Amino acid sequence: MALSDACFDFLEAVGRAARELAEAVHFYSAPDHPLRYGDEIDALRRACLAVAASPYDAEGGAQLLRLATAVMRYHDTPAGSTASPDHQAKAQNLVNLLQSRVDVWDVAAIPSIVEHVLRETPFTERAARRLGAILPTLPKPDGESIAGVIAKIGASTAKKALGLEENLTTLAQRQVDVGILTIKDEEFEAVLQAFPDGSDVYVSPATHRHYNMRITEAAGGATYRVAIMRQSEQGNGEAQSAARDLIEDLSPRLILVVGIAGALPSKDVTLGDVVLSLRVHDYTVEARHESHDPTYAMAGGPVGKRIEHHVANLRARSQDIGDWTKGLPERPSVLVEDGDLYGPADWNNNVRESLEYHFASKTRPPKFCSGVIASSDRLIKDTRILIPWLQTARHLLAVEMESGGVYRAARERCAMLAIRGISDVVGFRRDEQWTRYACASAAAFARAYLRTEPIEPGKRSHESVVNTPFEETGCRKA
Repeated sequence: MALSDACFDFLEAVGRAARELAEAVHFYSAPDHPLRYGDEIDALRRACLAVAASPYDAEGGAQLLRLATAVMRYHDTPAGSTASPDHQAKAQNLVNLLQSRVDVWDVAAIPSIVEHVLRETPFTERAARRLGAILPTLPKPDGESIAGVIAKIGASTAKKALGLEENLTTLAQRQVDVGILTIKDEEFEAVLQAFPDGSDVYVSPATHRHYNMRITEAAGGATYRVAIMRQSEQGNGEAQSAARDLIEDLSPRLILVVGIAGALPSKDVTLGDVVLSLRVHDYTVEARHESHDPTYAMAGGPVGKRIEHHVANLRARSQDIGDWTKGLPERPSVLVEDGDLYGPADWNNNVRESLEYHFASKTRPPKFCSGVIASSDRLIKDTRILIPWLQTARHLLAVEMESGGVYRAARERCAMLAIRGISDVVGFRRDEQWTRYACASAAAFARAYLRTEPIEPGKRSHESVVNTPFEETGCRKA
């Protein structure tokens, strides 16, 4: 397809989107709609119709983009209603406090957010969820003050969405330092065993996700508050959704994707070893044409300078990491026979050589290394798929199915890192015991990794967190 054809398709899509938005705007501008709008609704409708009629008009398209962005940032405004002077004063105090603390881009939206949170409207839950993302970023006294006011005079829908009750302290107590995302049952069990300190379960009233709250040690006697969750199915789509919910519910500053992956045959990594993602290559978007090899629109990118540089220096942190392999189960054996190999002959030779290299000594403990991880929505055990990937990224170490989605959700919101135990070498049919062993090695290293303090721990002591009454943590039994 010519480049001009692609541009034509894009502009046609813009025209269709403008027509769909015009229909929605028409619905909300009806005279009998319960919410009254101002001139902005008419301006938005006119802009939609103009772009739908002429999607090639760059100036009209830019105007529609500006109007749609403005309406999205400013919440819908409910019809006026009376309120007591005390209620109005408290509402204005909340507005003033929030506007003095939030980013400049959110200042204009604060009055409408507060209005919806304090009074029942069709948009109360939406406004409460947006406020719920803001509260954990505020200084603790401010967050407590705002949560206290909403608990007393807020709309019931908002209280439910925020999890606020008269005896609940604040959302800040549910904020965590680290979120750990797992996928398979074996991964989930291994991580829970590696982080045994704590047993509370928080069920988000907004997303209904279940988070297992744990405490683990950081460097220098500090601690991290950790939330462990299992996503409901494999794949980058569910991983993106789970990571987004985790960020909105608990505001972690670091997300770890902990589990298993397949490795390419190499002398860098093998079965049972652990790979840390300095970069995630997302091969989810694939194009297939008749009589042609598939091509990929590679997305993803580096995990971020702070984590990247921290991981690059881990060899110097051996004292903090400690003997992370202690307590792992006995390493399964590897016997390479011709019937266990698949793929092209040269690939078979590489697999055999790499396994013989790594398993010449039966006593070698697992090791960790860092590099590029490939992610897609496929379970990769086909050398025909990997070979095109290697033509675009020669230094791939491992392949898996979730980090691309987590990368998309976490980008510009929090740091992320994949910690993957190698359960397969593509081209080799191995003993199933390697799955559980790789899960255990990844979980054990994840705990050791946090001892190197990749992010600054929250200002809390281990004892104070462990001894916090259950009902004051914002958690409830599942």
